[in-house]
Amino acid sequence: MEFADGNRCFVCGMDNPHGLRLTFQWDGEEYFTEFYTDERYQGYNGVTHGGITATILDEVMAKHLTTRGLGVVTASMELRYRKPVPTGVKIRCVAHLVEHKRNIFKMGAKAILPDGVVAVEAAAKFVQIGDIKETGEE
Repeated sequence: MEFADGNRCFVCGMDNPHGLRLTFQWDGEEYFTEFYTDERYQGYNGVTHGGITATILDEVMAKHLTTRGLGVVTASMELRYRKPVPTGVKIRCVAHLVEHKRNIFKMGAKAILPDGVVAVEAAAKFVQIGDIKETGEE
């Protein structure tokens, strides 16, 4: 199966007018994105919806692998919500490779508050089912 980026991904697609339009980058060995928790992503008053945080953590882990040309899908993901993520702040979401065996990649990620406190931790398994087809779009 070939994967092609149509630039409409909800999280990173710049051609998706309803998406988050996040950018991702490497900082040494750390792969990350930053996200401003605008109140439109609120669950409870003043708290970012946990599903939005989960979506971003899933994406940062997947993109950590796709930057290496791997076409992967999320097989499972477990989250631990340690602290509420308030609205109105910029969080940093980072991903790292935990283990790789054949076509299975175990990944970890964290959502970190501005004061350095880890608010959410994620652990996921990704399955490689192809390679990324380059389309020339970012």
